[in-house]
Amino acid sequence: MKKCFAVLMIMIISIMLVACGNKEKNEDEDDSKKALDLSKYSVGDIYTFGTYEQDDDKENGHEKIEWIILDKRDGKALLISKCGLDCQKYNNEFKDVTWEQCDLRKWLNDTFLNEAFAKSEKKCIATTDTSNESNPEHDINGGNDTKDKVFILSISEANRYFKDDEARLCPVTEYAKRRGTYTENGVYCAWWLRTPGDGKNKAACVGYEGAVKNYGRGVDHSYHAVRPAIWVYIKPE
Repeated sequence: MKKCFAVLMIMIISIMLVACGNKEKNEDEDDSKKALDLSKYSVGDIYTFGTYEQDDDKENGHEKIEWIILDKRDGKALLISKCGLDCQKYNNEFKDVTWEQCDLRKWLNDTFLNEAFAKSEKKCIATTDTSNESNPEHDINGGNDTKDKVFILSISEANRYFKDDEARLCPVTEYAKRRGTYTENGVYCAWWLRTPGDGKNKAACVGYEGAVKNYGRGVDHSYHAVRPAIWVYIKPE
């Protein structure tokens, strides 16, 4: 009798565990994609989404991230942070490296993604097929294409989505400045692009004055800001 009862209890517990597992799985599947309502926002507008340390006062918590809407198409919108949010090297070691291999890509898709967005917010961010072009001036191969939740713009994207140098000017947060971002005038900073520079150990960038620098900087350069970009799902307009 006791043996039968024990077997029965094991069966009941197993069924409950499977049911709970299926419930969690179904909830994740049903909730795997969430869409933001950007119907009242146009390309060029500012939209707040996620949080990150910006005023360099950790006692008051993270601040809301402001994003510039660069594009809206196919049920998604491309956002780039209005400010340089952090100071990171493209790669920690000075060596030949592509976007696929670099430390900055790992940091953006792990540390930054998990720190800046709640679980529900992550479900709004699309996995992007990132095209990694060669340097258009110096013909340095950009490496394999990648799939990214968070990325930085390429040379062609920086030229396509911003009409001129002034539009590419990037304010820097107090936190990013304290982390080491260099600013010529205390306001605007240089920021990384994912395209290689004039060598395999360099990455292209945008200067503090807003000009695209095809020749780039050494991948271990420690004074450039990071300006994350994401594609998010949006509700039909």
